[in-house]
Amino acid sequence: MCRKFIRRFWIIFLTLSLGLSACTSTPASPELPVTVCPTDASSLVPPALPTRPDPTPTLSTETLQLGSSLFIQQETDLTVVFFLQNIDPKLTYFNIEYTVYAFDGAGATIGTDSGPIDFIAPGENFGAASLIFLDYGDVVEKVDVEWTCSAVEGSPYRSPFSVTKTRFIDDLYFDVFTGLIANQGTVSFTDLRVNAIGLDAYGRLVGGGIGNVSMLPGKERVGVNVYGTVTEEPAQVLFYPTRSFLTASFEDGDWRNNLKIQDYGFVQDSLQVGGGFLVQNITDKVIKDSQYLVTVYEADGTVSNIAYGKIDILFPGETLGVSPGAIPLFTGAMPSKVDVTVLPGEFTEHPLAKSPLIAESTEFEIVDLFPRVTVMIKNTLNSRITDLFLYVLLYNEKDEIVGGGTAFPENIEPGGSVGVYVPVNYVGTTAPARIEAYPVITEWSEILP
Repeated sequence: MCRKFIRRFWIIFLTLSLGLSACTSTPASPELPVTVCPTDASSLVPPALPTRPDPTPTLSTETLQLGSSLFIQQETDLTVVFFLQNIDPKLTYFNIEYTVYAFDGAGATIGTDSGPIDFIAPGENFGAASLIFLDYGDVVEKVDVEWTCSAVEGSPYRSPFSVTKTRFIDDLYFDVFTGLIANQGTVSFTDLRVNAIGLDAYGRLVGGGIGNVSMLPGKERVGVNVYGTVTEEPAQVLFYPTRSFLTASFEDGDWRNNLKIQDYGFVQDSLQVGGGFLVQNITDKVIKDSQYLVTVYEADGTVSNIAYGKIDILFPGETLGVSPGAIPLFTGAMPSKVDVTVLPGEFTEHPLAKSPLIAESTEFEIVDLFPRVTVMIKNTLNSRITDLFLYVLLYNEKDEIVGGGTAFPENIEPGGSVGVYVPVNYVGTTAPARIEAYPVITEWSEILP
């Protein structure tokens, strides 16, 4: 086990609050080359090791070191970005956990944040970011980073992840880093942590942020968005994915085919993208906790935006229409393509063999320039059902999906009906050719006498 290692760094203090003075920066000394290839851990290529390798004894000289670093305070939000550098030619550091401490001028700790790094191979760097929420009036004067880790010589650890098509979006309200993350391995992941790092033309840190990839199946790629903070527009954007404390991993197999996307379609206006897809449970079992991720692309292959969600319950053989709702467009976005990725959940037992909910009627209207659909839902069960969800898909004369929306209906009484207004994304000025509504039971639903 590496000894607990603390490096104190005085970083450029930047206050971006309105009314305060502008920031200044000093040129950084040359750092080790930043490794563009992201690093992640263990379970992947080559096939998973039977056990973690035994850690080396405590090292007499630390070769995992703090590289360049920066913090930016924006009122009560503190963004910290830094590099950890493995300068050892043989050792791989793994199971790294770092903690960032923020101090005021009196030396009191006013905020902390922790994060994981799976491993850093010999000679590589890892860029990390933290977001600390401060109390109003707190002013950060310095930041410390502390970490613990293990080390092994001759490690075969390799990352299955690569990130391409990275870019920075200076949106009206947000600083956004986007990219495409691919998984070359045969293990599917959920809840990956993604660190985004922004560099200027000289390779100096100008900001960053932390994001999440809700799911990444094996041999697939999906879009990723990271919201962060920068002092200037980056000339280069780097992403560093790693497993988080919440990450789950699943060896790929036949279960990946339990769900099938039957169709999908999306449309856009000047502000957002909308639509949806049809997905079928092709098994004879109930599947719970499936996930989807929608990636919206620009013409050059970069990411316009993403949307993701969960499909709580799919009954055997059921085909469900799913809409992500409105996907907002960032400033200057001009989407040209949309992809849908689905990760099947697990089999489960359920007291019902099929959904008791039926959409009895649908009606389209435009109210104050906003389109909406009114849906009447019927409960065919002689029980009260709580916590429902509703998807709506709109079709044109060619039977293409040209809009969609979501809503939360009220609880529905035994044998009763309930009406619900559903805001929808739709670019037409007349009613669509066809409307399909899909009321569903969620994991929170209760079936009561």
